[in-house]
Amino acid sequence: MRLDYRASPFVIIGGWNPNIVNEMWIRKNLLDHPNEQLNIGVGGGFSATGIPISITEAMFRNVRFAVLGDRLELNLIHGNDFTHIEDCVRKLCDRLSNTLITGYGVNFTYVADTISSSFNNVFTADALSQMSHTQSHTYNLDLHGITTSISIDMDNAHNKSAIRFNFHFNLDDLSVVVQRMTEYPIDLLREKAIEFASNECGLRLES
Repeated sequence: MRLDYRASPFVIIGGWNPNIVNEMWIRKNLLDHPNEQLNIGVGGGFSATGIPISITEAMFRNVRFAVLGDRLELNLIHGNDFTHIEDCVRKLCDRLSNTLITGYGVNFTYVADTISSSFNNVFTADALSQMSHTQSHTYNLDLHGITTSISIDMDNAHNKSAIRFNFHFNLDDLSVVVQRMTEYPIDLLREKAIEFASNECGLRLES
């Protein structure tokens, strides 16, 4: 199964102000050089609950950076060098240290254009045979001391499947985000996801 980059963000939930986190701020605080290539868009949208929100989205150095209401998201655009994201998080925590937050999450979504027989480890053969539309099952567990949510989605009609991992950390201080991220780097969490999928579900996730 391959990584879906857009659906695998590092997310910090907090009081982000789009009037502060704008193009000028990004150029000054997140880029290595003011003239480094930066693609940016500003617009409007709606939250998951239908509330209108402002959206700032930028792409630079193989990172997609977006502020969507109270969500600040960082994704890789391709590859597997998550140090680009960790570098941005450190700069954010240093330069917006007074921002109020409620926590952060590291997400990995792996998708496939098939439904692996390994899903028999999760669903009974009878349940699989009756699935004519998308089915989703979510499991919440403590994985090596980390609050983790794992969702398994299968779409028999289109022969597609996905497994999603959310490693969540409840924090109210941006300075602690860096400490926790140092303790649990993104690569380590990705390894835990790959190991769990292999050992518990018999799924092979790309490394």
